[in-house]
Amino acid sequence: MLTPGTKAPNFALKDWLSDRPLVLVFFKVACPTCQYTMPFVQRIANAAAGKATFLAVSQDDASATREFYETYGLSLPVLPDTKKEHYAGANAYRIEFVPTVFVISPEGMITQSFTGFVKADLDALGKQFGVETFRQREKVPALKPG
Repeated sequence: MLTPGTKAPNFALKDWLSDRPLVLVFFKVACPTCQYTMPFVQRIANAAAGKATFLAVSQDDASATREFYETYGLSLPVLPDTKKEHYAGANAYRIEFVPTVFVISPEGMITQSFTGFVKADLDALGKQFGVETFRQREKVPALKPG
């Protein structure tokens, strides 16, 4: 997995980089950790509107991705990164596990990256954009294995 301080590969960047950070979230539909994580990512994205651009990268076909979005109430823009595309994004970003999140600066540098569901990582992502990721009454584990 590419780490902070690395220049982000061009996959997904040319049309999405702007004057605000880009948050890329790689996921697979059948991944239980992705199923748990993506609604929290959507919550951050909704609250951070105008401060960052969030972009999901699906490793599944359009039909499965659409069903996943409907099931989990997601509305993030999504790009395909499937076997048909030879997993170009996952290979470029050296993805080993999903979900994997990258924060990319407007200059195209990776400033943050993490894999899986780690409450502290998602909390830090939210705080970066002035968002409370978790609600006080939510019982959210520190880690959620796949």
